[in-house]
Amino acid sequence: MLELSGHQVALIDEPLDVRLRGLGEVAAAFDDEDDLGGVLWRARLRDDDGRVWRAAADAPEHLPAGLAPSKPGTGRVPALGSLHPVRLDVHAEAPDGRGAKRTFERRLLADGVRVRRWKEPQLRGTAFLPPPDAPAAEPLLLDARIDASTGELGLLAAFVAPLAAAVLASRGRATLVVTDLDDLAPALERLAGLRAATGAPRVLRTLGAGDVVLLPPGIPVLDEGSAARTARRDRWASIVTPA
Repeated sequence: MLELSGHQVALIDEPLDVRLRGLGEVAAAFDDEDDLGGVLWRARLRDDDGRVWRAAADAPEHLPAGLAPSKPGTGRVPALGSLHPVRLDVHAEAPDGRGAKRTFERRLLADGVRVRRWKEPQLRGTAFLPPPDAPAAEPLLLDARIDASTGELGLLAAFVAPLAAAVLASRGRATLVVTDLDDLAPALERLAGLRAATGAPRVLRTLGAGDVVLLPPGIPVLDEGSAARTARRDRWASIVTPA
């Protein structure tokens, strides 16, 4: 009997950890049962709007980036604004026709992360605060302000900023998303004073240099090329694990 194993619950920016066991004689043709040719991998998720995204790949780690809507729609990313855990259904089919299925939970919010909406005349934004027991770390301000010159990617980056902030807070970084402030000074001052913060806040544009969208790996962007996907992953890694 085939069986899928791996970390069933993980943050959405972590690599998908899935292993296929039980291939028996089929596996004997390969040196490593975790590196099997001929196995077809499929994945499926349903977003907040009920839209189904599917992917097929020759290795499980390629599934999240390959997700695409099964029917035409307007969004380039899955609707995940509820920040609820994402259920990713994974299916592996062996060359002999046998298969195995398992559902993995991909989280945007770790346990203990708090979401606070600041609505003051000089301070409007949504703060994502790490769990109370997380060590103090450099706070982040995600500048998601848009104007008349903002193109499609800028609008997309502003739209997905809360998703990025949720995962960054889950990684221990107090993060504030700002969309319409004229002056960032009050927001920076408030961020610096948080118990979870140490040092001056770092300001990040949600659409960075080279038009790189700030969005965690594991969340697909429709029609994103491999170079853009790599740049997005590298930018994310540089923020989550700074030098």
